[in-house]
Amino acid sequence: MHPLFNSNRSFLSLSILWTLLCVLMSFILLQLAQAKDAPIFWLTAFVQFLPWYFLLLFFSISNVYLCQRLPLDSTPGLALTLVQGLAACITIGLWLTAGWGWSRLLMQTGFTDAGALLDGLLAYHTLFGLLVYGVWVMLHYTFLGATQQQGKNARQLEQQLMIKSIELQSLKATVHPHFMYNSLNMLANLSQSAPDQIHPLCVQMSEFLRYSVNHGKKPAVTLGEELKHAQNYLAIERARFGERLTIEYDYGDADLTCATLPLLLFPLVENAIKHGAGSQLDAAFIRIRLSTQEQWVTVVVENSFDPHGIKPGTGHGLSNTRRRLHANYGDDARLTHRASDGLFRIEIKLPPLPAARRLEAKL
Repeated sequence: MHPLFNSNRSFLSLSILWTLLCVLMSFILLQLAQAKDAPIFWLTAFVQFLPWYFLLLFFSISNVYLCQRLPLDSTPGLALTLVQGLAACITIGLWLTAGWGWSRLLMQTGFTDAGALLDGLLAYHTLFGLLVYGVWVMLHYTFLGATQQQGKNARQLEQQLMIKSIELQSLKATVHPHFMYNSLNMLANLSQSAPDQIHPLCVQMSEFLRYSVNHGKKPAVTLGEELKHAQNYLAIERARFGERLTIEYDYGDADLTCATLPLLLFPLVENAIKHGAGSQLDAAFIRIRLSTQEQWVTVVVENSFDPHGIKPGTGHGLSNTRRRLHANYGDDARLTHRASDGLFRIEIKLPPLPAARRLEAKL
């Protein structure tokens, strides 16, 4: 549907403006016809020109669909000119044919000068029709360009909001009273049983918090940085759960210098802890597999869970991740998940990031 039809007010305003333009054009053509001493009546001119030139509006605005199929930024100039030129000739040809039929119909109803108005001013009609069509082509491309830029700005804003949301989740996981209580209690116990483990855990907590605050603001990070952030978080949780939690990593064939989105892994591993290990009283496990092929990144996170003990989630973590992937990669990225036989699996496949963001990740 043409954008004009989305609003009754905009279509009404255009109709009024176009009617006035048709009246003006009828007057100009009438003056041209009188300059040639053609036997013209005012009533015949307006009866013929007003509806016919109003029809030109609908012939011209139909070009919006062709403009959508031939965007300026991705269509070669020669092909664009040829296709739009051919479309203009066909459209105006159909419009002139409709005008010829309308004039013959008027001649049969008593407006005998209608044929002379069309035939005697055919060159002016053709020129004006092509001019109007060309103006609408420019208006359509201007509108589509503004809409595309608006959509791009909206996606960027949505991306920034989602990043802030994930940053907030990460910070909440760090400063949440239960998390802090459990972590401090764990450190207190370790001070008596294994004091040598306290220092590395404090360093990991510090690195986890620093990454959550600083790296979430970057447009891109390396896959290795994302992995390290997830490892810091899981190391803290591993110390809390003890031997009951087993964590496995498989990234032997992954290019850890490959660029990816910041805070991509955290929602997945947090979900694995919250709804996986946190739902089980017996042994639990989390497996993380990373691989790259021609800079395409594959992330797989698997965790065990107890279907009877799992806490119902809101699903916001996965839905936010899916929207974020779509904002950055469009339909090229894929996120799938399934749960069966006590195993929950999330898989993400990502194409390469744009070159500028890949460079940013390596700086």
